[in-house]
Amino acid sequence: MLDQMFSLEGTDIDSQSAKIISEELNKLSSQKFDYIKYRQAIKGMTALKIDEETAIQSTLMTASTMNVTVDDIRNSAQFFSQLLDDEAKKFAQATIHHYQEKVEAKKHEIEQTSKRIVELEEQIKNIELELQQLRKSIGVMQSEIESNELKNSDKKLKFTNTINRIKSYILHDISLLQNR
Repeated sequence: MLDQMFSLEGTDIDSQSAKIISEELNKLSSQKFDYIKYRQAIKGMTALKIDEETAIQSTLMTASTMNVTVDDIRNSAQFFSQLLDDEAKKFAQATIHHYQEKVEAKKHEIEQTSKRIVELEEQIKNIELELQQLRKSIGVMQSEIESNELKNSDKKLKFTNTINRIKSYILHDISLLQNR
């Protein structure tokens, strides 16, 4: 609709934004000769190479035949100008909401993720320390096992030697007693 009202070619107007604004203007445009129809008539005439001043005069004259005054058109223009202000406010609020949702929320997510990383790194450090202590403990236990195995072998050898020695005494005595 905006392209029917204004010459937008070669301007920096965003087509998506223009579409949204056009839809809003179209919703509020009345059947009565209003500012939108005024602008469409002027654009149509200037497209036919009629100078703008003549196009304005001709359009206002046509409007007067429909009992529409310059004040009616000006009031309609002010209404649509206010509509654009309202749309700008809505857009600003939407932008704030979008910023909070897409930027601030992500910043918060990064902060939470960074905290979680620090927690996990601390847990990893504690686990590594615990692993180190457990490995040291295993080393101590292995040394104790080796020491206890040596002691056990030594005791077994001594006990076996003692038993054998005593048994040899007893067998010797038995042998002496048999010969008697």
